[in-house]
Amino acid sequence: MANAFALRLDALVGARLGPRLTAAGFGKSRRTFRRSRGPLIDIFQVQASQWGSVDEGRFTINLAIYVPGIFTALGETSHAEPPEYVGHVRRRIGDFESPKQDRWWELRATTDLVALAAVLETTWLEKVDPWFGRIATLEDVRRNWSSAANDVQGVVLSFLLGDLDSARLDLRVLMQTLPPEASEERARAQRFAAEHGLTSDQLVDSSRD
Repeated sequence: MANAFALRLDALVGARLGPRLTAAGFGKSRRTFRRSRGPLIDIFQVQASQWGSVDEGRFTINLAIYVPGIFTALGETSHAEPPEYVGHVRRRIGDFESPKQDRWWELRATTDLVALAAVLETTWLEKVDPWFGRIATLEDVRRNWSSAANDVQGVVLSFLLGDLDSARLDLRVLMQTLPPEASEERARAQRFAAEHGLTSDQLVDSSRD
């Protein structure tokens, strides 16, 4: 059974954010909203702090953009409902503050839910919705890339954009920097390179040093 804080947070999300996000094309799963938009999946997540009590706590908002086509190109299954943490572009709501901060909202029994709901609605309109709008293409994703550098997914993104020179360069850097124990990621990169003609004599496998 949900505690008082969880019930209050769910009611808050449902009061303003839920209708706004639904109208914008998002579907809801618990406190995560997702929307397919061309080659992208937008993710909006309300995260409750792990610290708090059954009566009060804090929450923040996480945002992400996920590219399922990267996994299709790798011959892998993409997430049907990707969690925020696998996004290729990721932001916390505090990233939009000046200066940046780790932004959390307090939610107590005495909190004015109507006023806080209005703040969240304004946050959506002025910060979140425009941010999603600025990242509409795969090139936008590449400019705002958040995934790890030692990951073949960046190579794949350059390939999907038709930028084979960058894909080969990214692949070469990846193979030079992967640690010897990263055998699965190395094999994944080598398989993709071989399947798509990205191999060259310049590629260096760091595991052989």
